[in-house]
Amino acid sequence: MFWQKIKTKNLFFLQFMLKNNKILLSIVLLNIFTMIFNILEPLLAKKIVDTSFSLHTLQELLIPSICWLSIFCMRYIALYLLRKADLKYSLSVYERIRRFVFANILKKPLHFFQKNTPAYIISRCNTDINNLEGMLLHKLIAGILAVMQIAVIVILMLEINILLTLIVIVLEGLILYIQFALPLKKLYKEHNEDLARMDKHVQNVFSCIKLIKSADSNIKEEKHYKNILDNYMKKRYSRDNFNIVRTIVTGFSLNFIYPAVIIAGGILIYHDFITMGAVMAFIMYFQKINALFNEAFAFIPLYKIAKVSADRLQEIINEPNENIAENDMKLKINQPIVFDNVNFAYDDKNILNNFSLTIYPHKINAVIGVSGSGKSTLVNLLMGFIKADSGSIYINGQDINNYNINTIRNSIALLSQESILLQRSIGENILYHAKSADNIKIQSVLQKSKVENFISKLLNGFSHMLTDSGSNFSGGERQRLCLARELLKDADVYIFDEATSALDNETEKVILQTIKELAQTKTVLMITHKLENTKIADIINIMDGGRICESGSYTELMNRKGMYYSLICQQKFFE
Repeated sequence: MFWQKIKTKNLFFLQFMLKNNKILLSIVLLNIFTMIFNILEPLLAKKIVDTSFSLHTLQELLIPSICWLSIFCMRYIALYLLRKADLKYSLSVYERIRRFVFANILKKPLHFFQKNTPAYIISRCNTDINNLEGMLLHKLIAGILAVMQIAVIVILMLEINILLTLIVIVLEGLILYIQFALPLKKLYKEHNEDLARMDKHVQNVFSCIKLIKSADSNIKEEKHYKNILDNYMKKRYSRDNFNIVRTIVTGFSLNFIYPAVIIAGGILIYHDFITMGAVMAFIMYFQKINALFNEAFAFIPLYKIAKVSADRLQEIINEPNENIAENDMKLKINQPIVFDNVNFAYDDKNILNNFSLTIYPHKINAVIGVSGSGKSTLVNLLMGFIKADSGSIYINGQDINNYNINTIRNSIALLSQESILLQRSIGENILYHAKSADNIKIQSVLQKSKVENFISKLLNGFSHMLTDSGSNFSGGERQRLCLARELLKDADVYIFDEATSALDNETEKVILQTIKELAQTKTVLMITHKLENTKIADIINIMDGGRICESGSYTELMNRKGMYYSLICQQKFFE
């Protein structure tokens, strides 16, 4: 069971690394060539040095010297090709992982994005994906071949001299112990978590900058940020302090090997136990091992950091996804949409209580209620952003859970209070839903939404780029762009969720006129707090305490003199 868990966890990232086998094979072969060249170099150096003490002519050095120089050059050519293959491979793996993680996050339910801010998600994903280097397969292959190369070189060093080899093994063993003994994984995990929290806090503060400035709370926010920054800096200090200790002790041990080998080698030469060429070959082999160990030592913290990042990415990936299948199918909704005794609670707070409502086709169905009465929850349930705790929602006489959620969403258009626009061109935003809209239809929609009026004044027209959330346009212009986009979706159900809130009179009139026209052929749900706008509705539903407490036409409700009548009278009193 334990092995299966470990295996599954490792296989998750392995699937992205095994999709470019040709590059992997070239990396293995180039690593092998480099290893062979590394092993041969010191042997040729030993031969040249030892031969030089008994030379008769310089020509005797020519062949081994040419061989050494040839191997030296070939090693660096192979090294260049290896680094190039490594780069190409790692970039292809990063691209696949990024695309997968992005697609996976898009499938998360709405509450995932309510729980995690965009800044937090971006920080975690960017930092953690960049830190996966230590787990990439070509690094592991290089590590395995490096171990094999070290084993071969140690055997050759033992043949040269056992005592010198033992000195190297003891000191290198000490370095390895230091690398594995330090709790780097734990320290990097704590550091990355605190960094993500700090980014999340800063994003939240900047998004509420108007509140902070109006409250003159700069000093208060500075103190709050200082506390969060102090916690992060403590984790950063702990992590970097351990890295300093690791680097200093490792550097001392590695550099101490040189004088130890040279002094011991000098004594052995003096007693004729070893030749000068053998000592030189030994030192060259040690340099090779030293370089390999340096790579290995650098790889150890990288691997530990990668494991932390892989675990953190796995946490996000393991979060439940929406049960959706990618399709462009639409459902012909031509029957009433029925909420039957629906209950929903959020954080142990009841939002909807035995909520029942019928939304009729070819009518304007208005829902009004005070803030917190559950109006937005009604929309989220219908769009499949959340699921009811109990009760049922019926579309065309079938439970909503029997449909693919994408099919439902493709059949419903939503215009909310917030003008949601992508930082792309006007054309891309307006045509975002449109799978097959002809020019005549597009032109008709532009005229209805009054978008054509201000687009024609722009130098680049449809190619004009929107800044963040369309901030280079007024609120009314943004909302009209959103209206045009939703009209081109050509859905069967249109939801207007506080769509006229805080808009100029001209844009409000455009939207109300659109609602009237849509109701002739579509199902229209209008959620509003503006009682004046409900006069155009065929059916008005008043929400209170998580349920519908009153329904009827404007005339019926006014004659009934119930809750709606009281609200109208209160509004007139305060006008």
